[in-house]
Amino acid sequence: MIGLSDLIIHASEEKVPKIVELKREVKTGYSAPSGQKIVDQISTYRAGIIEILQAKSPHDFGSLSMYSIDAFLIIGTRASSDLKSFEIERLENEKVQIITYDEIIDNAYRLYHDSFEIIEKK
Repeated sequence: MIGLSDLIIHASEEKVPKIVELKREVKTGYSAPSGQKIVDQISTYRAGIIEILQAKSPHDFGSLSMYSIDAFLIIGTRASSDLKSFEIERLENEKVQIITYDEIIDNAYRLYHDSFEIIEKK
């Protein structure tokens, strides 16, 4: 498989790994590619994962599709707002979930806060 992904996460309870593509808030030539380049990168990673899984276990992964592998694009809020509508549509059509760093932080804070509320009620 040619190309490097930021993260490929394989949880023990999942049959297939998840792809996490991280992009910086500040745009440089390699850190903030176009939506099409991101789709191309993720397609390459998905194809490589399928190839590896099918080689390991053709019986279990013979009919695995590209979209069976979850993919996430994590970017800054400003970079997210710089995405053009056709890029967002293309990413969504390719089943790539767009998440901002701020959303991750907000979600983590909410979970942390909710956990303490549950503990306090006990």
